Amino acid sequence: MAVILLLGFAGWVYLGNYELLFKSHAFMTGADYVDEKFTLPLRWLLIFSFVALPLVWLSKFKQAVIVVLSVLFCSGAACHCSRRLRATK
Repeated sequence: MAVILLLGFAGWVYLGNYELLFKSHAFMTGADYVDEKFTLPLRWLLIFSFVALPLVWLSKFKQAVIVVLSVLFCSGAACHCSRRLRATK
């Protein structure tokens, strides 16, 4: 039951990403800088965590899955940070 709830919430958050396109501001409509640079990546992290959590719960190899997910997350974060540093130079 909890797995279905978490996957449903992940789907709801994913579809909510498109709601940012219709967000109305004083001078524009759509996703602004903060939405693009912070809100969307955090929403993708939330979606990933709600999809990965049931996999960890249902897995016989919970520790191995946690290690693999943490390595993937850290390598993705390092890649993202290095791209940002190169872009600011």
